[in-house]
Amino acid sequence: MQVTVVFAVTESLRSTVLSARSCGVPATPSAPGRKSSTDRSITVRWSAPADSGCPMTGYRLYMDDNLDDVAESEIYPGAGDANDPTDAALVPNVLEFQKTGLATGKVYGFRLRAYNARGSTYSVWSRIK
Repeated sequence: MQVTVVFAVTESLRSTVLSARSCGVPATPSAPGRKSSTDRSITVRWSAPADSGCPMTGYRLYMDDNLDDVAESEIYPGAGDANDPTDAALVPNVLEFQKTGLATGKVYGFRLRAYNARGSTYSVWSRIK
């Protein structure tokens, strides 16, 4: 798209080409699941949701230690600004994370937050042992 300004007697030069994108926040992601586990670790995986027209910018993974559906910690990436959908700590092509140092036999909750340039959406909690 190019823009010009029209005056009563003349018209301005055309602007440089602009591109505009209309998009929404990502679709609600599926709950994360277990890829593999050992007695002291769980590798959690997830699928990219529909991006609603804006490429995905990344994911944050939260963990609930006591199953009250409240995150005690952000375990991936564990850095950056959770309110910034274009934060440099986000990585769009990482779709799994290994959490180590867990208690043997304990059930943990995991929740995914998916980001694109427009914003973010949360999955429901999943329970993984």
